[in-house]
Amino acid sequence: MQKMVFAAVAAVLLVMQWSGPVEARPSFSCRGNGLTLDEVTICNDGYLSKLDRELAFLWKSLTARQKANLRDVQRDWLWRRGNCGDDSDCIESLYYEQISRLKAILGI
Repeated sequence: MQKMVFAAVAAVLLVMQWSGPVEARPSFSCRGNGLTLDEVTICNDGYLSKLDRELAFLWKSLTARQKANLRDVQRDWLWRRGNCGDDSDCIESLYYEQISRLKAILGI
């Protein structure tokens, strides 16, 4: 079972990495007035939007138990991302950190 999940996740990540241009949208809606500064920055940056979609995909690939074990880590990560404000380098660094964490948990 774990090998099948690994293969599916790896295949989707491969397609995401080598696919042609796609509309640069994050995993969340960029509409509305309630966006935080970090969210606006992600919405306006195609690469950060891609990282956000990758992170969302990895999160969805976790089991319910893994998600439960990571809820506090994820909340802390979101708080730290919010503290980046409009600093895209800060946001990018945090995405790399969290993506690496989730890939390690998933065995990718």
